[in-house]
Amino acid sequence: MDAILATFQTFLATTPTPFINEDSFKPARIANVNTLLSIIVPTLTILAVIIFGAMFMWAGYTVLTSGGEPEKMQQAQQTAIYAVVGILVIVTAFLVVRLLAFIFGLEIPI
Repeated sequence: MDAILATFQTFLATTPTPFINEDSFKPARIANVNTLLSIIVPTLTILAVIIFGAMFMWAGYTVLTSGGEPEKMQQAQQTAIYAVVGILVIVTAFLVVRLLAFIFGLEIPI
């Protein structure tokens, strides 16, 4: 069994794959925290705005289709409140990240 495992490991170590090898597929290089934050922060901010918009539109749709039922109106109001609270948390987190970036001298796009 050890001989088979050693042969397989040797095969893997000496045979590059035709699609993913050092020449055709360079590893991701994140040099510092600034590079990592410049990728993550804008992506999460855009995703949060999309989710906020979807939640707010769902609340509006629920109001329009409630037919005056108090339960559905209350559900729509709660959805809208959760959406607004969520976007406030995201904006606050974004501002904290920007403040920390300013303090530590990092440049984050947006």
